[in-house]
Amino acid sequence: MMHVVLFVAGYVGHALVKVLGTLPCVVQWVDARDELFPDEVPANVQIEATDLPDAIVDEAPAGAYFIVMTHDHSLDFSLT
Repeated sequence: MMHVVLFVAGYVGHALVKVLGTLPCVVQWVDARDELFPDEVPANVQIEATDLPDAIVDEAPAGAYFIVMTHDHSLDFSLT
């Protein structure tokens, strides 16, 4: 099954999760700002509120897809 790691929790992240939640994939939704995540998400979405997003990259399964659009360009650079 396709695995997507999504690094963005603002309004763009919410919009992407609505779409990705309808697809046959696993989505790891990652951001340090826990307050930006909704109370409910689709069944295939796992919320990862962490201050160590680099560790999520290191632990992702082989062949995972990454969407990186955080609020911080230096963080985007570090993740990619």
